[in-house]
Amino acid sequence: MSYRVLKALELAKPKHNRVWEVDACRGAAVIGMIVFHLFYDLRMFGVYEIRNAIFWTWFPRAIAFTFLFLVGVSMVLSYSRVEHMPFGFVAKKYVIRSCKLMGWACAVSLASWIYDPSRTILFGILHLISLSVLVSFPWMKVLLALP
Repeated sequence: MSYRVLKALELAKPKHNRVWEVDACRGAAVIGMIVFHLFYDLRMFGVYEIRNAIFWTWFPRAIAFTFLFLVGVSMVLSYSRVEHMPFGFVAKKYVIRSCKLMGWACAVSLASWIYDPSRTILFGILHLISLSVLVSFPWMKVLLALP
């Protein structure tokens, strides 16, 4: 089949074939991130003093791990849907996705620099996810072929 036919078939597919388990885990991770940042902001403004340092040390790390794990699962699911397509189409899809993520990451960095230049976020979780998407997609065919 030609590239245009494959593209038309891809666009004609319904967009509702999502894995609810991944979406539920992603939603739980977002809620966890919101809770963490709420208490982080309250601490920064002097409204609330965090007492359980061990929990508040590991809680954000668990959230970050969850996000990174789900990025990997989502990459495998996403790639399995387009692995039969030409490499150029797949590459364009993941480069665009990575650029969008990097744009948001840069916006967060800029906002953190405007707010407090001494605490600027130079390489955060969005930067890592963007870079991971860009670096991992060429290796997906190899990784999925492993036993």
